[in-house]
Amino acid sequence: MRDLSNYAGNSTLTDSEPVDASGHETAPPEMEGIATH
Repeated sequence: MRDLSNYAGNSTLTDSEPVDASGHETAPPEMEGIATH
């Protein structure tokens, strides 16, 4: 999965989205392109 650390402070996901152990939002591979603005 793509590293989302650059987006951790500017997330487009809602608070209801799952997060991984690092606190970053997680998404299935087919959803990757949506959160990368």
